[in-house]
Amino acid sequence: SPTPARARTARMAATADAPFWFDPCLEFGLDEPRPDAGTLPLLLVLPGADGSGITAWMQFPSLAQEYAVRALCVPAGDRSSHADLVALVSQEVRSVGEGRELFLLGESMGSGVAIDVALDVPQELSGLLLVSPATGWHRKLGYRILTWRDSVLVSNRGPWPALLQLVLTLSSYELLDAAQVTSTFRRLLTGEKSPLLLGEARTKYAWRVVTALPARLALSPATASHRKGWAEPTFAAGRRVAELKVPVLCVAGTADLRVPAADEARRFEREVSRCRCVYVEGAGHAGATDDRLDLRAELAAWRREVIEVSRKEPTTAATV
Repeated sequence: SPTPARARTARMAATADAPFWFDPCLEFGLDEPRPDAGTLPLLLVLPGADGSGITAWMQFPSLAQEYAVRALCVPAGDRSSHADLVALVSQEVRSVGEGRELFLLGESMGSGVAIDVALDVPQELSGLLLVSPATGWHRKLGYRILTWRDSVLVSNRGPWPALLQLVLTLSSYELLDAAQVTSTFRRLLTGEKSPLLLGEARTKYAWRVVTALPARLALSPATASHRKGWAEPTFAAGRRVAELKVPVLCVAGTADLRVPAADEARRFEREVSRCRCVYVEGAGHAGATDDRLDLRAELAAWRREVIEVSRKEPTTAATV
């Protein structure tokens, strides 16, 4: 049965008309000891176009041992613009107050919001994490095809039910990679556990998340059409990465078919003064935060190698 927190957040995600923050571990009933969140660095997680805030769910239990994780949900009925989200997140960052480490994680199109917030309030941030950044999506032929395709679907003309099924299949292929599909079937058949989700508490947490994902990720054509408006500001933010004053950690899958995330990561290495990039071998757009990556460990390495070193050094890259 759903936890009270999960039931409350699920209702808000379905009915709320404005974005809100939530604790994903609390929401999905992760019943394991955690340090007092008030004593930990704060990690704010910004979603991509899905708006769910839970696509990095496999990483949250481990991260919650060292960070107070708060994710932003943008409900399907919300019509916030990119600028609205930047203002909302900047306000949240300012409200944290001095003396507490604060990290901002932007995933996919959320990376554009994260960059703009970091440019707006750099003095308030300890570091910026960009995961599968969609800042260079416009340079991919598939973006123009997808833009035309979605416009046709939203127009509600023609035999769209059959075409929509094809679209969903193709979209899933662009989001998932072969290793994700293979490991999912293997674990279903053998009972193998993810190394990030060992133990009864994390197994129950994982099951709650997985059963909630389809509803949380579903978007109506009208919502998808609106959120396509986030794309151009995301591209514009990506063109300003050289202006960033905060340390950057970029995570990109080497097999991302949705956006050229690895190409963007290499560009960030060239243009951002304090940057560490992690390339997840064989990972697609949705695979960069699965259990091929230990984000908690990568954050620790980044903080040692980049943040805790006061002088600027050449950027470093890693493959996991």
